[in-house]
Amino acid sequence: MNRMEKKLGCVVLSALLLLLGMLGCNQAEKISSGDEQTVVRETAWNSKPDYALTGTSTEDGYYYYREGNYLSFLDTTTLKSVVLCSRVGCEHNDNSCYAFVETPDPFTFTVENKHLYTIERYADQAYHLVQRDMDGNNRKEVLILLKDKYDGGHSVQIGGFHVSGHTLYFVGNIVRGMQGSENTEHSSRSAIYKVDLLNFQETEFIPSQEKGYVIISTNELQVIYSEEPNGEPSTGETGEYERLQGKEYLSSIQMQIKLLDCQSGESKLLLEDNRWELLGGIAAYDDSLYYIKWEEEHSKGSIYQYSLNSGEMKKVYAADGVIGSFISLDRETIMLRGGKGEEGSWKFFALKDFAEIPMEFLQEDSNIIQSCKDGYIVTRVLEKTEPGDTYFPKKTAYCYITKEDAKAGKETLTEFYTKIYN
Repeated sequence: MNRMEKKLGCVVLSALLLLLGMLGCNQAEKISSGDEQTVVRETAWNSKPDYALTGTSTEDGYYYYREGNYLSFLDTTTLKSVVLCSRVGCEHNDNSCYAFVETPDPFTFTVENKHLYTIERYADQAYHLVQRDMDGNNRKEVLILLKDKYDGGHSVQIGGFHVSGHTLYFVGNIVRGMQGSENTEHSSRSAIYKVDLLNFQETEFIPSQEKGYVIISTNELQVIYSEEPNGEPSTGETGEYERLQGKEYLSSIQMQIKLLDCQSGESKLLLEDNRWELLGGIAAYDDSLYYIKWEEEHSKGSIYQYSLNSGEMKKVYAADGVIGSFISLDRETIMLRGGKGEEGSWKFFALKDFAEIPMEFLQEDSNIIQSCKDGYIVTRVLEKTEPGDTYFPKKTAYCYITKEDAKAGKETLTEFYTKIYN
């Protein structure tokens, strides 16, 4: 898993926001859309970074891509998997297949179990938002993201996205002077955008600046995000990486974590510290933000809780080594890697009660790539290129394990698909 390093006081309108009694409950409010239509808006925090996990899950199963290009579905009750193509006699091996997507393993998400969405990038290098029925039929392109930004001379990139209810949030990056280009002047500007998935209107609501943004958690009324000045581009010279990761350089960069009220457009500063001390925010749960700080000269990491109501901060977890990687698997569970040794071991960390559970079922070259209602999707590398500092998989098994067995340390993985790399 890629390190998520780049990867909240809360002004809450009490008339709009219900207190979260338990995480499993859906928290929502009815808000007028302005045309007499009443829309239910999601107000529970979602910290799951949809862009960083493979495929997407629903109440019934898991959507993924066979060979990277063929939309497929796993029923997590029966553990039966099918390619979502209704074409009679189709062998699902070329672009005539109804399940074919041009972009391998595109960003994928669902809304209310009514529509499946993908963000696909074609030869025009634009990001196309595509809508399908949940069975894969009725494909329709509904929006080109950042459409007015493709004017040449720069690269347009999406740095990550979150989905809450009917709202898609994403970071848009405009990069000029890419390595290898004739333009030697390097600059990068970022903004946070939202798309209303009821009318497909795109809005820039955190303005473009020469800063880096990371979305930490969202609902349809608020966004928690971090911002920091864009770092220096690496020259590739010997020792350059070490300098950019060193104490002197990181201590000079201030990271801010802010809360944006989507209705008023106002942002509130929650936390600020230099990058040597603050690794970043990881999730919001109930009425708190959780973030990671480096301690003891980067030999250890700890998770802190910041109350959105009172601003009180307290340490809730201290690793016995560094916290090297982390990701929110679902609304209440963090997957983190840390502890003694060069890399440490993977663990579940529950935001509900701060329980730490070892991932004893997760073997070497295995990884959780998605959280489903009652289980996890796990990949396991079966064959790889010759050992070295880096390797490439040649054959990978996609497996399912129940959450109960995973947290009990049982290795009861059921393989449903094997991917072979050319």
